[in-house]
Amino acid sequence: MDIKHLQYFVVSVDMGSFHSAAKVLFTTQSHVSKTIKALEQELNIVLLERKSNGVITTPEGEKIYRYAVNVLKEVQSISDIKGKQERYFLSIASISSNRLALLTSEYYNKIKMKEVQLDYFEGNVEEVITRVHRRQSQLGFVYISDRHIAAFQNQIQAKGLIFQKLKDTRLYLFVGSNHPSYGAKSVDVQLIYRMKLLCNYEEHYSLIHHIGHIKEDTPLKNETFLMSITNSDYFMDYMLKNTDYGCLCSDINSCGKRERGIHKIPVSLGNQNIAFGYVKRKNDELEKIPADFLAFLKQKLQDEKES
Repeated sequence: MDIKHLQYFVVSVDMGSFHSAAKVLFTTQSHVSKTIKALEQELNIVLLERKSNGVITTPEGEKIYRYAVNVLKEVQSISDIKGKQERYFLSIASISSNRLALLTSEYYNKIKMKEVQLDYFEGNVEEVITRVHRRQSQLGFVYISDRHIAAFQNQIQAKGLIFQKLKDTRLYLFVGSNHPSYGAKSVDVQLIYRMKLLCNYEEHYSLIHHIGHIKEDTPLKNETFLMSITNSDYFMDYMLKNTDYGCLCSDINSCGKRERGIHKIPVSLGNQNIAFGYVKRKNDELEKIPADFLAFLKQKLQDEKES
């Protein structure tokens, strides 16, 4: 069996007859028929039922057709590698962060390289880890609470990944003008447990746990605690702007919120920090563009710290 056998088979199924397939393949009808017959003999399966007006797949042929289509797609992907090697790639997986998205666009404008292909994915921490582990993303950006850092390090080390911290940041409460704490200079952690909070989908590393595990650490466990969940930035912003919901987040996600009428309020938590940084494969050396992007990002964060 070779690729030509599969190609002739798929085209015959798509076109509905050997005659039409021969026109597409620039060959003769008899040659297409003989090629398909050879494939059937090799597999010992009847793939196509011949009729006077064309061909239709048998049940076995339908199964082989689906496999053959995938094989041909993969072959085409391999053939395309040569052309792709002439391009530069920057593939990023990140927790929701409008600040990082803005800096990525600024970096693209800075380098002015038309050959750069961007792949920017947003998800929760688990999804970021998975994408970097599977080589779907070169860099994965996350923020991790002090409470989670040990467990997080153990998890990524088992997958051959490392975490590099870029900055320490604080926990903030983001609220709109309808929230009772709007305009406050700081908010006490005990008060947060009486608020309505809207959180991003995050099974293990939610920043809500940065202030304590609700059932264990707070004396308010018998009081009403309302938490809603979303994976939509639009829904998040509209709920903060138009309702009395609040959101716990780091300042790395504060870009543009003030302009939309959403204020950030520091949460009083003593010396506890949130680490913002990136995950990469431990034994892989970064390519030119992702390494250059990291240098650009570090400089931007340093400039913000000094300003």
